[in-house]
Amino acid sequence: MKKSIKLFLISFTFMALSPTIFSKDCIADEIQISESTIFSDSEITTYSDTIVWKYKIMNGKLYKRKYNSTKKKWVGSWIPA
Repeated sequence: MKKSIKLFLISFTFMALSPTIFSKDCIADEIQISESTIFSDSEITTYSDTIVWKYKIMNGKLYKRKYNSTKKKWVGSWIPA
């Protein structure tokens, strides 16, 4: 019983003495950014792979297969189109 009362008093003391943080309203300064700065082609980098379908005719039937043109590797196997 004494242990729980001590624990309560210690935790209450820490909560009562802890600093309170208040948010302050602030107005952001106007920043002018030109459109050429935002959409610069030199800064755009594509990280995703480009997957395309490749087609070929085998024994008179049309087949297709996915090809990763970024890594230059085949994805999957040939399937009837």
